[in-house]
Amino acid sequence: MELDKLIKSTDVEKVIGRIKDINIEHLTINSRDKHKNTLFIAQRGKVFDGHKYLEEAVLNGAVALVLEEENPNYTNIPQIIVKILGLRRER
Repeated sequence: MELDKLIKSTDVEKVIGRIKDINIEHLTINSRDKHKNTLFIAQRGKVFDGHKYLEEAVLNGAVALVLEEENPNYTNIPQIIVKILGLRRER
């Protein structure tokens, strides 16, 4: 499915980069998944924070990222910024 259509009904705060004509074949929260044309969703949990595994996700086939905050290290890949993706760690 085309990325711009996939996120159309999602509560997106900001889109960074070009999302038109990007075909998504796989969704994942696991940076170790090796699939081409993947949308990596960087979910925060009680133990792991997907935002720490962006490089691995991109190397394994992510063509776009869903994040809670913009990451300046990945300007060559579309970033879809949303409010809260997962559980917040207790402090």
